[in-house]
Amino acid sequence: KLHSEGCDVYGFDKGKYTTTKSGDATMFEAETVSKKEGKIQWKGSVKGDMMEGTYIWTKAGQAAIEYVFKGKLKAKEKK
Repeated sequence: KLHSEGCDVYGFDKGKYTTTKSGDATMFEAETVSKKEGKIQWKGSVKGDMMEGTYIWTKAGQAAIEYVFKGKLKAKEKK
């Protein structure tokens, strides 16, 4: 399941996701829901240690808000 810690404060649950392969990238889509704050539709890709995509937050009574995200997997700390 997809989980965004940054969305926990808004009450968004973890959401099921689907993946497809496109060359050496993995594409994903998911939906997370909050009883009070609406829905978020996630779309993106993972390639190597990079991840990027968009999410659209929709809520009754407000215009949809689109965000873009991009990140790199943290290297594991050596023990």
